[in-house]
Amino acid sequence: MPLQTPHVSGFDHGHRGSGASQAGRHPGGPQIYTPAHHSLASAPLFPKISSLTTNPGYTEAHAQYEQMRNHFQNKCYSGGNTQTIIVRCWLARMEGRKQKETTIHDIYKAVEYIPVNVGAADLKEIVFYALLPQIITWLRGYDLAKIEFTLRKQHWIEVTPKGFPDVNAIADDFFTLKAGKTGGTVKIFNNKNPAKLFLGIDNSTYNAILEHFERLDNADVELMSDIIPQDNGPGVNTRPDRTPSPDPKRQKTVSSAVDTSPEASTIKKALRLQVAPRARALKGLFDNVSRDFLIHILPSITWAEVIENPNRFSNLTLIAPRHEVIYYNVKTKPLFGGFKSAIPGRVAQPIFDSGTFDVCLKQGFHINDEKEKVLYDRISQAIFLGGELNLLGWGTTMMNMVYKYMEGREKSVGKPVFEVPKMRFVHAGLAIAQTEARDTFMVEEWIDPECEGEFVKYIHNSSGQPRRFNNAKYDSRAQFLSFCQHVQYFKTDKAAYISDFQGGLNLLTDPQIISDPYFFFRICCQCTDIYST
Repeated sequence: MPLQTPHVSGFDHGHRGSGASQAGRHPGGPQIYTPAHHSLASAPLFPKISSLTTNPGYTEAHAQYEQMRNHFQNKCYSGGNTQTIIVRCWLARMEGRKQKETTIHDIYKAVEYIPVNVGAADLKEIVFYALLPQIITWLRGYDLAKIEFTLRKQHWIEVTPKGFPDVNAIADDFFTLKAGKTGGTVKIFNNKNPAKLFLGIDNSTYNAILEHFERLDNADVELMSDIIPQDNGPGVNTRPDRTPSPDPKRQKTVSSAVDTSPEASTIKKALRLQVAPRARALKGLFDNVSRDFLIHILPSITWAEVIENPNRFSNLTLIAPRHEVIYYNVKTKPLFGGFKSAIPGRVAQPIFDSGTFDVCLKQGFHINDEKEKVLYDRISQAIFLGGELNLLGWGTTMMNMVYKYMEGREKSVGKPVFEVPKMRFVHAGLAIAQTEARDTFMVEEWIDPECEGEFVKYIHNSSGQPRRFNNAKYDSRAQFLSFCQHVQYFKTDKAAYISDFQGGLNLLTDPQIISDPYFFFRICCQCTDIYST
């Protein structure tokens, strides 16, 4: 775990070579090396920056990095130190049976003006602070104090202090021995190639972080399971709970309702229960609002069309908006998942082909330094939700591609003997309120549990194995979606496939797409049962 107060190493890093006169420049090329003179009384290498809190936010971490970067840049310029290097660093881990480190989430930074004689402890602090803002964003609230970081070179060699004082941790990589003109040898400094270092975490910690992500993702599943509209009519109702439907056995048919009169005692009981409306019951009526929205609804296009025009979903300005009215309750408490919040809503008239009046209104959020969930502003909201809609558009066309492939294969091999599920992603669009605030939402087709059954996760993006269910309907769909991944992988020439499947029996939502071919084979270690042929 990184030190809460940066380690201060007292030694002189102001030694100069033949290029010392070029003060103020970031030098390159070979230089004659003069051995450093270490002095514990000299200025410390690492800057005296404020201590981090136990779990800092992105803003605090980025401020620490900027302070450190400016320190080394000013030190190089003011001291005329020509023996500095560039350090390229990644967050990484070493997987079992692999010969090369695996970088994590593309977390990378390059840091300039680092003295070549930097010690191991200071170098670890430099790399840690350089990567920290990105690490905090990736961790999504995971406790930073639980992580034990190590500093590694290529081939996963740990960088540790060589003695006292702690200096020259990687200096040998930047000096070569040359024969001197008057005999003997001299060391030539060459910083043409940057240092490549890795801030390492062990696999058990990495797996614990993935489990944390899975808990957040499952919160998204619970989010969709908990927000349920109350009726199927066109009226306004945005409570997150629904009165259970009557037992089907007790529901009367149309003919029986006409032919059979209720008993007199039942009529009298119903009349006795009539009371004047209560204020508390009516209060909710005044929390419902109707807002005019301009909605950019994702188009339905073929796989060939999206390949020909790959920006069709990401450039929302190309989609002509529709003017529609959406009703929702301003007092409804949003339910939060891993990345988005959601509230139920209704439209005055259906905006999707399915004809539903019920919609789900989603917004993206971030965690501030006080650990509070804060909705993005309208521009950031449009950027975030635009990315989600782009994934949804591509996911839809990739699912359509699978059914098109199956349709073509049926002509030669015939139809399968089992029932093939009919599944698709929800229709959706970007909705911008026509008010001064311009509130921005992603409006989605509602996944009604009375039609779609339980909201479940079929395949998680960290595992290629479909979830197994005791319920045959869910189990067959999980296997089918795994089959879809294989078709997508090979039909895209091993370029991409949908990695995350969640939703009901027919409607899916929130896809994620993976485009790393190695990752596919690493997690998809075996085919599904009935679709393997």
